[in-house]
Amino acid sequence: MVTELISDYQISLRRAFEVSLLSTSVWYYKHHRGDDGPLRLRIKSIAEIRVRYGIERIAILEELRQFQQAKSRKIQVDKGSEFISKEVDRWAYEHQVEFVFSRPGKPTDNPYIESFNGSFRDECLNAHWFLSLEDAKEKIKIWRKEYNTFRPHSCLGHLTPEMFIEKQVKTAEFPTVEHS
Repeated sequence: MVTELISDYQISLRRAFEVSLLSTSVWYYKHHRGDDGPLRLRIKSIAEIRVRYGIERIAILEELRQFQQAKSRKIQVDKGSEFISKEVDRWAYEHQVEFVFSRPGKPTDNPYIESFNGSFRDECLNAHWFLSLEDAKEKIKIWRKEYNTFRPHSCLGHLTPEMFIEKQVKTAEFPTVEHS
């Protein structure tokens, strides 16, 4: 419309905008949107694999995908037999990780385990056929890496565990359950 006014009536650009009641920003606007094809493919692939994820979780997941890994210094655990071995104790010592144990008979000291068990069952165990012990180990390893690296968790403020740890390391605050 502005182009026709300028060519047909031999008027200035400013006058053409005044007559047409348009803003000059319309004329000078440059499209800066990049190619979002790869992003659309990534979102589609996440939605196909993670059928329980909503659009918010997928968007958060995509935003958080690039964060770096950080190490936790405390891990809350129950007093299960898997945490009383010398090997686990040595690993914790070598990696400077402190185990914070739940009180006996108090499963609410670590309420997130039920949520984790549900996610593990729905997103890994129920989603795969395991053909052998090695196959199961490999598929669980892949799921665990994704769960801890790319998957946002609502209980961590929609951060991945790695991002949450990084944030805690930066602020030097390590939340633990304290009981008197």
